[in-house]
Amino acid sequence: MRTIEQILRDRQRRLPGVGRLVAELDARQSLTDQLRAVLREEEAAHYAVARLDGALLVVLARSASWATRFRFRVPELLPRLRRLKDFAAVEEIRVRTAATAPGDG
Repeated sequence: MRTIEQILRDRQRRLPGVGRLVAELDARQSLTDQLRAVLREEEAAHYAVARLDGALLVVLARSASWATRFRFRVPELLPRLRRLKDFAAVEEIRVRTAATAPGDG
């Protein structure tokens, strides 16, 4: 079965605006990969980047309990994230609970 990303890539040449969506998907996945790289291996899959808007980073958590765990770690994680070019301007991290688990398409 093809993923949504594959379908969008195939149609990107034919449908206006789809290229922008694919670029946004790629950018968000790159940010999520970077975020997960600073997390412990056993927790990384529970989080995904929802949005990065200047100084604000919004992270999606798999559940309320994972969101709470992340919130407690923000003081530790923020300096580590700021060392990365894409997150250098981040001043605030908000954590939201995802309707579906991060990475569960």
